[in-house]
Amino acid sequence: MRTVWFFSYIFIAFSVDSQSSFVGNYEGVFNGDHIVLHLMAGQAGSLKGTMQDSQNKYEVTGNVSKNTFTGTAIEPNLHITFGMKGSLVNNVLETVLTFDFLGEKHDMTVIFTKNTTDNSKQNANISPSIAMKTRDINVIGTWMKEHNYSSGYASNGSYGAMSSRESMVFYADGSMGDGGSTTTVGGSNFSGTTSGQQSGAIPGLFWWTDQNRIKLQITKDGASQEVDLGKYYIENGRMLITGANGEKLLLTKL
Repeated sequence: MRTVWFFSYIFIAFSVDSQSSFVGNYEGVFNGDHIVLHLMAGQAGSLKGTMQDSQNKYEVTGNVSKNTFTGTAIEPNLHITFGMKGSLVNNVLETVLTFDFLGEKHDMTVIFTKNTTDNSKQNANISPSIAMKTRDINVIGTWMKEHNYSSGYASNGSYGAMSSRESMVFYADGSMGDGGSTTTVGGSNFSGTTSGQQSGAIPGLFWWTDQNRIKLQITKDGASQEVDLGKYYIENGRMLITGANGEKLLLTKL
């Protein structure tokens, strides 16, 4: 009896370890379309999460055996179902998506790369309610806001100018970060540069998208507040956010 218990314990421990190695955020590309995969731990040996491309968001469920994940991805509104089978090696999840169309099975291979930045470690405990919200993959990334000022030339030939750049990061898992800043000043007889380093994910700050609007959840001192950042429009690597008061913010993707 002790021997049976021992091997059962080893099997469960191995399953949990294999399961945890799959948990995280992944990004991949298929036919030029950016795909984001988010996997969370379910019951022992199982995973759940979401997969999102530029058109649809799928609910993912499946099971883990050693370094292999087998499951399904279902679009709940259109009832589109993909079979999923992937192998995880060194943070690369090679996944075959199988779609049954009129009795014929079609396979698509997507290479997902796991996000292993410090941000993913810091935000491993993001609540499921935030993790499962919809996020436009076109928003994910680092965006820069730039200010330029010039005094022009004075009668004595002197001049002054200043340029500042601030950036923010929209992470795939819904967290946000400070992307750092740089300020440069110069003139006829002076110049200088200062910079602020990236801070990683900001605790208590999360984002998602809803009908072309960016929404934020801000948590401070245990109290949470939902904020509508504004309506956004993205074209040619630039994002214009228009707030409810009509104020506009233009960002450039890095």
